[in-house]
Amino acid sequence: MLFYIFGIACILYYIPAAGWISGFHTSGLWVWPAAAVLFIGAGAYFRWASRRWKGRRKPLHVRLAAGALGAWLLLFAVFEAGVLWGMGKTDVPEDAGTFLILGGGVVVDEPSPALRQRIETAARCLEARPESTAIAAGGTGEDDLISEAGCIRRELALLGIEEERIWLEEQSSTTAENMGFSYELYGDRTGKITVVTSNFHVFRSMWMARSAGFQEVDGVGAPFGGWMLPHYMVREFMTFVVDLWRGNLKIGAVPL
Repeated sequence: MLFYIFGIACILYYIPAAGWISGFHTSGLWVWPAAAVLFIGAGAYFRWASRRWKGRRKPLHVRLAAGALGAWLLLFAVFEAGVLWGMGKTDVPEDAGTFLILGGGVVVDEPSPALRQRIETAARCLEARPESTAIAAGGTGEDDLISEAGCIRRELALLGIEEERIWLEEQSSTTAENMGFSYELYGDRTGKITVVTSNFHVFRSMWMARSAGFQEVDGVGAPFGGWMLPHYMVREFMTFVVDLWRGNLKIGAVPL
């Protein structure tokens, strides 16, 4: 019954998220109907198995299915605990020397709402630590007139942050590339780097920064809430699996 409840909950979340709030084009939104099929299918399968072999030892395929699903759900729970830990990082570190501001989408030449929140958070960090510098990371999209990095520096300048404090990394198109190219740009490899990104993105970004070679890493999360927050938290897990498979994340670099 729990599997059925989880499946129905996924459908009830997906319909307003896709149809009314964000749209079907939103990256990774397909995971909700896929999860609904998985949970409802698992519920039906285990219900059939419990009736078929009631009071007897379950065959190997049932035990393997239960073990695999249990391991997957445990991994998901552990990773999401890390995401929640990262979401709690809102204070500016006292020893912050360089902030790494991650791009979050540009619409023609204006920051997306998520990027706007990151820029405002970065401005707060840079104002709190006037001796610090920053790396603005993010390339240019297909239909954009400015790179994400250039947009970040322009908007920070409008908020009163001196442009000479901000270095640009304009080659990247993914978080892994953000980290790799920024590491090449970063001069003092032994100093602390503080990643500024959306709150749900802090944990994986810090992990990836350490995997890229940064020795001391911290993070500051820009506020992100509302109906779509659960989706982006779940999408982080999907991206984590892909990054782990591709070698962008190293087990020994977990930022805990």
